Amino acid sequence: MNFNNNQAQSSKWVAMCHGMDPIILKLLNFSIPGTHVSQTEIGGSENIQLLIPGDHVTYDPLDFDFLIDDDYANYQQVFDWLHRITVNEPVVDEMKTITLYLLSNYGEISNFCVEFENAWPTDLSVVPLDNTNDTTDLQASLTLNFERMTMRRCCTLMSELT
Repeated sequence: MNFNNNQAQSSKWVAMCHGMDPIILKLLNFSIPGTHVSQTEIGGSENIQLLIPGDHVTYDPLDFDFLIDDDYANYQQVFDWLHRITVNEPVVDEMKTITLYLLSNYGEISNFCVEFENAWPTDLSVVPLDNTNDTTDLQASLTLNFERMTMRRCCTLMSELT
């Protein structure tokens, strides 16, 4: 039996949006979306309902906070993508694959990533430009819907992303 003493931590993630290179988002807050299996009622009596697993999986939206680059390039790309998704036909051309890579304590990509296929943005938060704030890092929140989520082992090097 293989026993792993190391605990998973949510300290460092980066997101890469395929097809919108070179967009890389440094994530601050991120949750793996909830995953749900539908169910089908197959009958039963007045007091007992018989249910079986359904034929599809649904996912909660992907939400995360990211750091804005000093030249706003990553924010502008997400902003432009949000606008393009409403006007370009066919809309599937604007759906992208997003890969979230877990980073090690040394800032290198670990062997775990989560991929979101056919993703599109639905919400981009306000960016508070408050000069009295103690922090100097600007951040924004992004919400995406997607068709499929895959968790896998990956072996991409950080230098390959930049």
